[in-house]
Amino acid sequence: MNNISRDFNINYATRRHKNDAVSVDLWVNEMKSQLKEDCPILYYKAQDKDDNFLEKKDFALIIMTKFQAKQILKFGPNKICIDGTHGTNAYDIQLYIIMTVDEYGTGCLVA
Repeated sequence: MNNISRDFNINYATRRHKNDAVSVDLWVNEMKSQLKEDCPILYYKAQDKDDNFLEKKDFALIIMTKFQAKQILKFGPNKICIDGTHGTNAYDIQLYIIMTVDEYGTGCLVA
């Protein structure tokens, strides 16, 4: 997450609204409109929005940079790791990361 924050100049100043759900929605739309083909947002579904895959109450935000896409193609066939956290925020939102292992045995976050 720190690498993504650094690479895309994301810091606390990205808070767009005092309501976190509105702030995330504004940020995602800004990223999509400014970065176009370089946008790291693969999938976004706000809560209380209709979707073909998730329930209306669900929230999802999937982020992957171009570098991460190259890494998963290069190292993903050998090993994919998934880790999740829960209970770390007031919204009961879980964070999942997908990692692969590079040629040096180091974990590489890919989504």
